[in-house]
Amino acid sequence: MDVFLRGGLGNQLFQYSFGLEASLRLGFPLKLRTDLLPMSQDSIGHVSRFPFALAQLGVTASNRWNLKQPSNGTSFVSKILQFQRAAAGTHCAQFLRRGFLACEHKHEFQDITYPHWINSLCLRSDTALEHLPIIRKQLYNLKDIGDDYRQMLEISRRVSILAVHFRQGDYLRHQTKYGSLNLNYFRDAITPHLGPGVSVWVFSDSDFTESELGTELYREFADKWIGPDVAMTPLELVSIMARAKYFVGSNSTLSWWVGVLGYENSSNICMPLIKEAQSNVTTQLGDMSGWQVIPV
Repeated sequence: MDVFLRGGLGNQLFQYSFGLEASLRLGFPLKLRTDLLPMSQDSIGHVSRFPFALAQLGVTASNRWNLKQPSNGTSFVSKILQFQRAAAGTHCAQFLRRGFLACEHKHEFQDITYPHWINSLCLRSDTALEHLPIIRKQLYNLKDIGDDYRQMLEISRRVSILAVHFRQGDYLRHQTKYGSLNLNYFRDAITPHLGPGVSVWVFSDSDFTESELGTELYREFADKWIGPDVAMTPLELVSIMARAKYFVGSNSTLSWWVGVLGYENSSNICMPLIKEAQSNVTTQLGDMSGWQVIPV
């Protein structure tokens, strides 16, 4: 059963967990495929692409045709798979009967009569939660960790951290889809947890100087800003955020994963519900019981 990975770490974790479930239920070995991923992060049409992000979990992936994605472009194989996804949007059942899961509709495992290719984002919270113990164990035992991660991990064991995931990047260019957060959201989410010994660490894909909101967030709350200049992998960043005492997320699948992977006390998690966004993680995937959901 070949699972074609796409997207960043949050999306790849959904595809990985779905692949685990499908492989278990249908009795076929799981093969993660990197044919659609670039060798390093780039972008196409102002949409970021990310390389394989799961290696430190101890899982392997392959590129069967050994075709590399051209920088800021797509290979011939990618174009074929993109066409498959487009066609599956209106012919999902026909594809499923032939063992190709390429649509983004809700689907059941019994619909896949002959597993072959999974070319879908697989955004399903049920399969993610089913295999959460496996992924959590892998997350807390990362392979080939870096020095910055070791140092930050040691500090995190001595400090009560309030972790903030501040997602910018594509979100600044696609606000109709993802919406936008404001300083009041972060104030409402952070302020109740401030107190002696609590240190606010902001994890972001950009420097705080790149936006007015980032600058305001940094000046008002951040004791530490962990941006793209820090030499840590996405999994290492998630591992640190998941160990924090409190977590304030963004409208992001990565924030959702941090919440479910790291927190036994769900009342310490805060997520946004952005009214004008076309896509909201808390409604699409569901907020877990006890999470604080703040309308924006």
